[in-house]
Amino acid sequence: MLSEEAKKVKKELEELRDLEQERARLQSRLRVWEDTSNALKGASLEPIIQGGVYTPYAELRIEKMEELLEHLKTCADALAQKEMKIRIAMAQLDPESKRLLESRYVDGKTLRRLERELNYSKSQLIRISNKGIEQLTRNKVDTQ
Repeated sequence: MLSEEAKKVKKELEELRDLEQERARLQSRLRVWEDTSNALKGASLEPIIQGGVYTPYAELRIEKMEELLEHLKTCADALAQKEMKIRIAMAQLDPESKRLLESRYVDGKTLRRLERELNYSKSQLIRISNKGIEQLTRNKVDTQ
């Protein structure tokens, strides 16, 4: 059973994983927007109504792409800061816990995948993970 402090650390590790997934999702969307925007450059398209005002379709795409890019930068900055703090803290862990926590929370691998890759049972993975999270908690990890 994890202590309350360890549960907070685990939640922060999960947030790190979620930020990484959001970054990847946004990068994918941004690539689509960029491709679409490039295809629209120079094209004469019918304007569409946006908020009661006529706005050329290509301009709307570019505005949306800029919004996504700004959100991506914010997400990437938050991710980089958290990841740096967590990696510094993880450097102090025993090798087994470190490898498992990095695979699980930084690389985003599922327990099922780790069972196959590391040849551990789910209960062993949870025990090792909890041990590592408790070590991070004792080392006063602050990822805020």
